[in-house]
Amino acid sequence: MEFDIYLQEKKHLVLVHGACHGAWCWYKLATLLRTAGHRVTALDLGASGDRPKTSERAPILLGLL
Repeated sequence: MEFDIYLQEKKHLVLVHGACHGAWCWYKLATLLRTAGHRVTALDLGASGDRPKTSERAPILLGLL
């Protein structure tokens, strides 16, 4: 299977969460990927997750409001 061949090469994977989540939501997948030898970065976007910031502290959100 092509997917198996792709995962045999060690990669640096960046995981980005969706709305109302944080980097914590990737803990199971990140653990499995690291165990397989990949480098994993789970981003924690501002103004979301377990430590939300106000819109004043996350200026990029102001353009979306």
